[in-house]
Amino acid sequence: MKKRLSLLLSVLALVVFFPTESFAYILYGHKLTNGVGNWGKNRQYYYLHDSANKYKPLIKNAWNTWIYSSSILSTPISFRESTNKKASVIEFTSYDDSSDIRSGVTYFYRYKEKVEPEKSNWGWARIELNQAKLKYLSSGDQQGTIAHEIGHAMGLAHNGDEFSVMCQFAFGRKTSRPLLDDYKGINAIYN
Repeated sequence: MKKRLSLLLSVLALVVFFPTESFAYILYGHKLTNGVGNWGKNRQYYYLHDSANKYKPLIKNAWNTWIYSSSILSTPISFRESTNKKASVIEFTSYDDSSDIRSGVTYFYRYKEKVEPEKSNWGWARIELNQAKLKYLSSGDQQGTIAHEIGHAMGLAHNGDEFSVMCQFAFGRKTSRPLLDDYKGINAIYN
C-alpha cells in the first residue's frame, strides 16, 4: 500500500511541478507554399478586389497587427498590398449573403484547384468577407474577423482560446488582433 501511495504521489508531483508545454494555436499541418515573407527577404503581397475596397482600412490594420508583432514576438510575416492580382498570394473579396452565418471564410488554392489545408500546401488563398454579417459588428470586431481570416490564409486553424484571434467570434473571441500564441503558431509553421 505504501509503495502505491508513494508511486501515486511521485506521479502527481511530476505532473504538478513539471507540466508539459501546451499551445493555444492549432495548425492545419500544411502552409502557404512560398511562405509569409521571411522577415522582408521574400515579401509577399495581398490584393483587394473592388468588392472588398470598403474594408481597405480594416484590412490594412488587420495586416499590421500580424506584421508589426515584435513587441510581443517577432515573426517572419512581411506582406504589402499590390494592385497586381497575379503577384498576390492572398486576395480579398466580399459578398452579401444574409443566409450565410459566417462573417468571413477563407478558401485555399494550388493554382486554380481548391485544396483542403489539412491535406495539402496551397499557393494562394482567397478571403471572402460577408457584408451582410460584418455590418452588425463593431469596427474592432470586423478587424478581428479579418485578422482571423488572415491567420487561416497563413496556416492557423480554429482554437477555443477566447484570447486568441483564431477563436471564432461566435465562440467568444475577445481580441481584434493576434496575441502571443497566434504568433507562436506562425513561427511553428514558417521558422
